[in-house]
Amino acid sequence: MEQKLKEIIQFAEDNYPPKKFQHAMRVMCYTQEMCVEHGYCDDVELSALIVAVLHDIVEDTPIQEETLPNWCSVNEVYGERLSDTIMLLTHDKSKDTYDEYIDKIIRSNSILGKLVKAADMKDHLFQLDTLTPDRLNKYKPHIYKFIY
Repeated sequence: MEQKLKEIIQFAEDNYPPKKFQHAMRVMCYTQEMCVEHGYCDDVELSALIVAVLHDIVEDTPIQEETLPNWCSVNEVYGERLSDTIMLLTHDKSKDTYDEYIDKIIRSNSILGKLVKAADMKDHLFQLDTLTPDRLNKYKPHIYKFIY
């Protein structure tokens, strides 16, 4: 399983621009902290880390759902395929406003999706060099929805 995470990280590094890859790695670290804090077992933690690494891959690169690593399509945690969770976290701006996108995640039954989105928002809010008033206003009304 650890080898699978290494492969996913390499896939991400090969496909993300450098700053996006760094963001994905920080989101993975925050996700791991939350998994430990909430006492999730190793299988759930590994799946959450994979989703964390790939949470922006469809949104921010040419990768599409069909070209995600096969492993993401066949593995399930809590009855959800990892690829479905990655797609849940992909904000299609042509279909949903940011508020609608967040509400879709909140209404979903995706534990992994909510966990990773909380880590994603935490990272965006902690990057003071890129935290603009607009970005703060974007995340501020929603962050409380992911605290559990």
